[in-house]
Parts: sequence; C-alpha cells; structure tokens
Amino acid sequence: TSIRPGENDLHGSHTDDTLSDFEIREEKCSNTLKDTSRMLAAGADKVYYVRTNENNMAEAFEAFRRLEPDNTLFVCESRSLRKIVKPGAFVLLMRDPPYGIGKNIDDLMPLADKVCFVTASFENETEILADSLHVNANNSVSLQSP
Repeated sequence: TSIRPGENDLHGSHTDDTLSDFEIREEKCSNTLKDTSRMLAAGADKVYYVRTNENNMAEAFEAFRRLEPDNTLFVCESRSLRKIVKPGAFVLLMRDPPYGIGKNIDDLMPLADKVCFVTASFENETEILADSLHVNANNSVSLQSP
C-alpha cells in the first residue's frame, strides 16, 4: 500500500507508527475487514502487508520478494506497484457502484489485461478472479480464455 493523504478509510488500520522507508508485516488474522485479512480468509497460504511511500516502492518490493522462494506466485493488490512491476496478468477490480470518492485510476486503465466489476461488498471478487486467471505449471499467471 502506498500511503496517500485522505485514503485512510480505504486501507483499514494497520499501525499508528510513523513510517520510515517501508514496513513489511505478515498478516496472521483472517477475521477482520482489512484486505490482507480477507485474503487469508479466502485461502491464501501467506499474506503480507507492505506499507511504503511511492519513493520507496521499488526497494520495498525487492525486500518483499526476498521473503519467499523465486518460484512463488504472488498476488498483489496495489495500484502503485503496477507502475514499476509488469505482472503476468493485471486485473483491475472496480466497485459497482463505486464506494465514496473513487481512487484515480485513469493511468492504470490502459495497462489492465482485464477490468472486472465487483459488488460494493466484494461478495463476488473471489469468483471473478477464479474465473479470470489461470495459474500455469511454472506458477506464472495468464488470463483464462472466455
């Protein structure tokens, strides 16, 4: 998560500490409303929360990658990270109807391999992702054929 003013309500509460360059925490709790917690509840083996500012995004991502073996499949939820990493598949999830003041994603729309609309409560996001992505034998990701 790249910290931006005015977006506290979108990320949940992870810490009140002052951020230095970056922090990486493994999520252990699967019963909160935080995205990291919801990923665990949906079946992820491990979930990490990486918090940084945009200036330290590349350094934070490299530190994060060193936590797991090279052939590990990563699912990342970050609009800022997409600006420095080219994923196997970039699926942009959009709430329908939008929640509050939407994030500006105009620069990400042309980069998306697929745009999916999810309910405001995200009830259908797991189904949408499962129907959209295919994990190949080498842990690379590709889009499912329609």
